[in-house]
Amino acid sequence: QNDLFQPFPIPRGVQLVSIKIYNRWGGLVFSRNDDIHINWDSRSNVGEAVTDGVYYYSALVKYYRRKNREDELRIMKGWVQVMENRNTDIKE
Repeated sequence: QNDLFQPFPIPRGVQLVSIKIYNRWGGLVFSRNDDIHINWDSRSNVGEAVTDGVYYYSALVKYYRRKNREDELRIMKGWVQVMENRNTDIKE
């Protein structure tokens, strides 16, 4: 039901997000550093839809005006599962 991969909740105090998304074999399929909302639509950087499966991300997040300067840069890692929308009608 989700059309885009985005951070939740909406990022506050975020200045920059540099994200890289990899397939299960470690191949880079998507990267972006110009949108703090990421907005990945499960397409590769060349515009092709990726196949169903689990994808891993690594994001460098830069915050601004943190009380502790060491907290201004964070690396966040995780995974996202891509599943095709199979809305088929059953005919008898």
